Amino acid sequence: MNSNTTASENHLNALNPSKYTQITKYFFDAGTKNKSESFWLVIAKYQNIESSKKAFQNLRNLSGNVQTSKDKVPGLTYSNDYVVRDGKRIIWLNSGCLYSEQDHLQLSEILKRHIPFQVSETINCKCGEVECL
Repeated sequence: MNSNTTASENHLNALNPSKYTQITKYFFDAGTKNKSESFWLVIAKYQNIESSKKAFQNLRNLSGNVQTSKDKVPGLTYSNDYVVRDGKRIIWLNSGCLYSEQDHLQLSEILKRHIPFQVSETINCKCGEVECL
């Protein structure tokens, strides 16, 4: 797993990493001194659909369950998150609160154009919102 960001270990552990799970994390630096302008993408590939469903449900449980979350962070990361389950893959795009909801949606659209996927389930979290859709 490549990791250069502030995603909590609790959230990455929810992806159920095992020797049968390939998790790759990409960190995109906007090239400015302000790290808040950066964003990241996680792509998790599973051996079967059941494993991806279980991991997605773990993320769903974290996306607004402040009472049981170990890190007490509302939403997934208290920033902008777009998570998609595509069969045996989970694709997770995160941008900081410096990005408006509209900017985050534009990043999501760029993602959709460059990484083709069929949406089985989604989680959408808006910066500062306690619960995700």
